[in-house]
This record gives sequence, C-alpha cells and structure tokens, in this order.
Amino acid sequence: MTVHKDPNTNKWFYSVRVENVRGEKVQKKKRGFAKKKDAVIAQQHFLETYETEIEEQYSFREIAERFMNYSKGRKKETTIYNQNNLINNILIPHFKNTPIRNIKPKHVDDFYQSIFDRYSNAMLSNIRRNLSAIFNFAVNFYNLSRNVVKVVSLPKHEERRKQDYWTIDEFNQFIDCIDNVVYKTLFMVLFWSGARKGEILALRYCDIDYDNEEIDIKNTWNDKTITTVKTTPSERTITIPSHVIEQLRELEQFQIEKFKYVNNDDFIFAVRSIAKPMALANVNQQFKVGIEKSNVKKIKVHNLRHSHATLLINNNVQLYTVSKHLGHSDITTTANTYGHLYPNTERELQSILTKAYNDSF
Repeated sequence: MTVHKDPNTNKWFYSVRVENVRGEKVQKKKRGFAKKKDAVIAQQHFLETYETEIEEQYSFREIAERFMNYSKGRKKETTIYNQNNLINNILIPHFKNTPIRNIKPKHVDDFYQSIFDRYSNAMLSNIRRNLSAIFNFAVNFYNLSRNVVKVVSLPKHEERRKQDYWTIDEFNQFIDCIDNVVYKTLFMVLFWSGARKGEILALRYCDIDYDNEEIDIKNTWNDKTITTVKTTPSERTITIPSHVIEQLRELEQFQIEKFKYVNNDDFIFAVRSIAKPMALANVNQQFKVGIEKSNVKKIKVHNLRHSHATLLINNNVQLYTVSKHLGHSDITTTANTYGHLYPNTERELQSILTKAYNDSF
C-alpha cells in the first residue's frame, strides 16, 4: 500500500489491497490528489474506516451463522441445539441476506406481527431473546451501531393463567386404553414423576434404583443426541410411586424377551433398538392415539408435567418442594406457573391472621 503520481495527469493516487466481505483480496484505488500528502491522508482514512464499513456489510444470515459458531463451547449442547433450530427455521428464513445494518425497528416489528398468531407468548419471548442476542453479537464484534431489537416491544397474547391438566381419574381413563407396555410405562412415568419428556426418554436402566424407588435425572434427549440437562437444578434424583416401579420392572422384562438382553447403559424407552431412545414425534403421536381411544380431554404430552404439579399442589405440597422436584432453576418459575393453584384466598388469609391475633391473648 503506497501512493503514486500519475505521469499522465500529474496527480497523486493511492492503491491498496484489502479483503472484501467474502474474504477475497481486492484492490482499491482513488485518484486526483493535487498533493502527495493529501493522497497519504486519504489512504490512511480509508484503511481506518474500511474494516468497519466492510463488517457492516455482513448480511443477517452471515452474522447469525457466526453467532451460532461462536456459541460452541460457551453454552450447553441442549441450549445450542434449541437455539440453532430456532435461528435456522424462524429467523434466517425471514431476514435472509438482508444487510444487518439495514434492519430497522420497523422491520423487527413487521417480523413480530408476521409470526404473532403462530406462537405462544413464551415462544415469542424466546424468539426475541435469540434475535437480540444476534444483534448484540454484531454490536460487540462487527461494529454495528446499535441493537434495534431492544427498542421494539414484543406483542403479547392475552395471558391464560389456567394450565390444562388431567386429574388422576382422567389419567386412569387414558392409561387403561394403552395396550403397548412401552408406551404405557412411558406415560405412567411422565404423569407420576412430573419430569420433562426429553429427560424421561434419556433414562437408561442404570438410572433406576428399584430398591429405593428413585430415578436419576441427569440427561435429556433432543431427537439427535443425548446431552446433559439444561441447568444444575434440573439434575436431580426424584422418587416415584411403587406401582410405577413395578411397571418399570414389567417393561424391563419385556425388553429382555424382545432384545434377548438389556445392559445397564441401554435406554429404557426404545422401540427398534435399545441403543437409542424413541423419537419425540413418536411419543406425541402415540399420546394422540391414546386420547382418541380413551375419549378423554385433549391435552399435550407436556401437560402431564402440569398434571403432576397440580396433583402435588392440591395435596398441599410446599412450593419449594414442588420447584425442586420439577427441576426448576428458580422458585419464581414455579410460582409464576402454578402459584395461582394454591388454595389460600384473601378471605382465608384474613381468617388465618385473625386466628393468630386471637391466639396471642
């Protein structure tokens, strides 16, 4: 990189080789300077600003892909899998190759409006969180001037406080129609443990303590691989009722007869091979089939977890115990989700306080 004098015009010019946004070497020239000093100053200014200008030319897709790559080794595998799935299937298809510096608050709001009817409030918040993380990444590493996602509020559906769930009677009506021992045991464990679907599918025989009637939850299945659970509180040992333990014993005997053997590290809820858990979609499908056969109220598989939490709360289990049992990272999560189920109304609180006052004399 240097400056030269053009013998034909008697003017100065600079010529430098730099990388473009695709990593290709290109030559940049600028002519017409009356003095060498002016050409040198212009060249220095170009080099100082070129990196920022080039970095701001990155498309949303390029920044998003670099953000996903940056996440490796910095987040848990489950978090990365879910994050990347959302980015690849929702964010990139919308913003595509738009230069990230050209995305304005209005574009973000238009995006929210386009997906509003398709997703729950929780999912919308998750989408916004990942979109904002990508823009923060561009601000911190690629000199983007600001994160426009922060200035756009997220539209929200009217909150539904009521969680869909089954009573024990409804669950029994459902489970009586499940003939396959694998699915019968799976749905029993889900209902009576309150664990997440991925956590249960990741269970191996070594995770079951038949004598103490406990299961160790430390992994989860995301349909591609087994990973550790998302947070430390999610790694837990929980007790399950005796009748569920007996059902697990029955399933183990069935698997031994089917596959001729089972080892401690084999998966419990497997269909074709005990070396791999069944697919998540398979669970959903079999659950729908069971609901149709039993003619019970329609809920989602995840609502078995809500059913379990509701069962505990209706039997006066303390909020802290419920939170720890469910593997919530914060008791606030449990309170926000299930706090309204606790029976103490304002009138009941008044009665409790009045009694406390009268008992003090």
